[in-house]
Amino acid sequence: MLIWKTGEWRELRGLPPADRGFLLGDGLFETLACFEGRVRRLDLHLARLTRSCRAFGLSLEAFDLGAALPLLTQSAGTDRLALRLSMSVGEGARGLLRPDPVTPVILLDASPLTPAPERVSLGLVDIRREASSMTTQHKTLSYVDNVMARQAAREQGFDMGLMLDARGRVSCADCASLIWSAGGQLKTPSLACAALPGTSRAHLLDTFEIEEVTADLSELERADAVFITNALMGVVPVERVGAESIGGDEALHRRLQQALA
Repeated sequence: MLIWKTGEWRELRGLPPADRGFLLGDGLFETLACFEGRVRRLDLHLARLTRSCRAFGLSLEAFDLGAALPLLTQSAGTDRLALRLSMSVGEGARGLLRPDPVTPVILLDASPLTPAPERVSLGLVDIRREASSMTTQHKTLSYVDNVMARQAAREQGFDMGLMLDARGRVSCADCASLIWSAGGQLKTPSLACAALPGTSRAHLLDTFEIEEVTADLSELERADAVFITNALMGVVPVERVGAESIGGDEALHRRLQQALA
């Protein structure tokens, strides 16, 4: 793992015990896919991180991601990388109030990018998302809802958790955006349903005619085809939503996946 310090990347030797990212989850992160030294849709990731920093009252220090890639590629032994960029608010005194001034800490880690699954199953979980929460509007270090959603889904025999918003509307999978096809129309949950503004979701919205909707679970279960999408997996078909099998659409899957290539 590398840390950005005094204008360069250095090997991380450890974090202070009072780091707010560790103690309070006070910070942000981005997960990125890198192929042969090129980070896919880096502009969208940095734009989202910049928006989140603005919302969190943080100043995003300029950092040179390209300088780190050769080091991480050598360490991982491959040029197909799953990158994790984490930004902690940094050290602070005990309590909720941040230090003044804030000195953010930027960390970068990499691991080999593993192949996406051919298909996944989604199981409904009890954990609900709230559209007004910072943890649903932004990718924060406070990720425990998503962690426990995955755990609950696995305990039910599903691959991933399907999460609804506080009003019972379809929101997202535990680590991915949702897209489905119904009667020839592509749809995705509106951000008003506490869906995270994912970068792959944003790219597909710019590429295809996709309607942002509010939908209940029964609409998803009746869909002609359902997909999950995120930065690392691309687009993956959903074969089952709870007890309901989903028919699928291989041609549509190829079109969506090619748009993210």
